[in-house]
Amino acid sequence: MKNYLTKENDLDHIKILDSVGCMFNSSMGTVIPMMEDGSFDVDNPLDIMEHDTEWFGNLSIADFDIVEDWFDKEDLDIRGMLLDMDDLVFDNPKDEYDFNEAMNGMGIYAETYK
Repeated sequence: MKNYLTKENDLDHIKILDSVGCMFNSSMGTVIPMMEDGSFDVDNPLDIMEHDTEWFGNLSIADFDIVEDWFDKEDLDIRGMLLDMDDLVFDNPKDEYDFNEAMNGMGIYAETYK
């Protein structure tokens, strides 16, 4: 599937979010779940704003950047939205640390964007 997601095929707005097992349509702001066989359930797209804190908390840093780009394009504040979510839960301390570093632009992530 990834081989077809190129500018030449006019699908550059489709991004695979491996960390949450979804395809993200950045032109529409919809997320399409991946099935167990690796196909996508295109009949059941979900608006990205419908996702809960657990879903956002499971995004890898790279996938978070993709989603954040969409929020920026829509003039929405993903960081503020996530900070308002009191029940943001992490599976382990490292995930929480990585998320906090990315959200605050500190440590190794700040070096990446210089």
